[in-house]
Amino acid sequence: MVPGGAGTPAPLGANKGRWRGGRDRLPRRFFAPAAGHTPLDFSRGRRYTSLTMAKRSTRSAPTKTTVRKARMADVEPIYALVDEYSRRQIMLPRSRADLYESLRDFEVADEKRRVVGCGALAIQWDDLAEIKSLAVAVACQGRGIGRRLVRACLADARRLGIGRVFALTMVPSFFEGLGFRRVPRESLPHKIWADCVRCPKFPDCDEVALAVDMAISRGSGSKAGK
Repeated sequence: MVPGGAGTPAPLGANKGRWRGGRDRLPRRFFAPAAGHTPLDFSRGRRYTSLTMAKRSTRSAPTKTTVRKARMADVEPIYALVDEYSRRQIMLPRSRADLYESLRDFEVADEKRRVVGCGALAIQWDDLAEIKSLAVAVACQGRGIGRRLVRACLADARRLGIGRVFALTMVPSFFEGLGFRRVPRESLPHKIWADCVRCPKFPDCDEVALAVDMAISRGSGSKAGK
């Protein structure tokens, strides 16, 4: 009997590359859909399943982030964010007592009732305020949350009639992208340096001073927000 003839199974791989299509040439079980799946679609060369589509829709759904004024319940999450960065010597530490006293200065980024970012507008004089304690959770960075927090602080400054807002930072490019410009530190009031004695880097400060004129920011806000 010839190998591969009637009644004898062909050697493994003997028919490799010979299939030319057609349902009648494949076993019936090849087309039987498994539970929750659809049959193969040769016209598209793909197989879509309800499970796959559900996973795709879940994966692509964006996480909604709300920027709002801070509440009493936000003090501990704000403290945790600021403390994380202060331990890395990126930000000045703030006590819980300080946060309770200045809570009305803060904006927070809220995701599913979880604080993932914070920032404060601290009034320094009749026409001057500072953006302080700007922090975003590491896992949530790169999504524009920090920019939204700064814009919320600027909107608050505009509402209060503050003419100028400044920031001290080690990432000047971030604020420059929001319309801030570098200014000499000596041009800022001496009272703002009172916090510097609490900095572990004092007196060798490596922060850059930047400021924005609120009259200018009204016209450039839409550009900075793109």
